[in-house]
Amino acid sequence: MKNYELTYLVSPDLTDSELEDLNGKVANFIREKDGSVSAVSTPSKIKLGYKIGKKEDAFMASCYFSAEQSRLAEIKTFIESQTDVLRHIIVIKKKIKEPIIRIERPKVSISTEAKIEESKESEEINKKIDEKIDEILN
Repeated sequence: MKNYELTYLVSPDLTDSELEDLNGKVANFIREKDGSVSAVSTPSKIKLGYKIGKKEDAFMASCYFSAEQSRLAEIKTFIESQTDVLRHIIVIKKKIKEPIIRIERPKVSISTEAKIEESKESEEINKKIDEKIDEILN
């Protein structure tokens, strides 16, 4: 079994109870097809980037589940048969084997003495470069 994420856009004309019923239908259908649902998100209203069927807004919901790959076609057909679903996508979710560790670099402050030494060194280097340029040009 592989892990999947189903995300779908639903018509903004539905009521809260109708949205919950649709989410329940989707989850139950996946379970009927020998899948296991790990999470179902609460639909949230979003503004669409472009109109879909004369609608500028939609509810977006997601369902995280595990199922056999052979059952995906049936799940996809079921989603497409729901008249209130405007768009949908199913993607494979890969498990992260190791947690991501963020490494923060320590903040290093340069002391005033180090800054003075650095500026003296750069002045000496600039003088040597000027001398070489004068030798080459003369």
